Amino acid sequence: MSHRTNEPMIDEHCRYRVPPTVQSGESILSGQSFFYVVLSYCRAPAVDLSAKARALLLKTAQDPAGLILKLTTLSGGAFLKSNGRSFGDGTAIEQARWETAIQQLLRFGLIEPGGDRVFCITLGGSHVADGLRRR
Repeated sequence: MSHRTNEPMIDEHCRYRVPPTVQSGESILSGQSFFYVVLSYCRAPAVDLSAKARALLLKTAQDPAGLILKLTTLSGGAFLKSNGRSFGDGTAIEQARWETAIQQLLRFGLIEPGGDRVFCITLGGSHVADGLRRR
């Protein structure tokens, strides 16, 4: 991502990055050093999620630990579980649909791997879920 050194920007942790400036407003160090101010409210980025990805993100945001578990059945089927709700019925087509939802959330940085069969919501994921709930 390119930006001009004098322009403030918001980083992935919802901190407002501001180059040190003199009173005239010109940058002193041309982007070599920055001050960070944590924003009390960070607007969620615009993301285009499928209905399944939205449902999974919203339920994961409500989970006390913010986790998605990928579970398998004795017959070899798989499903997801978060905050007491199961996603999928173990069939191959449902597995593929919910795996696509996981891949979307990973691609947008809304969840991250937390182990072999565990995913954790990110701060950005929490902000996006908050925005979806407000709609």
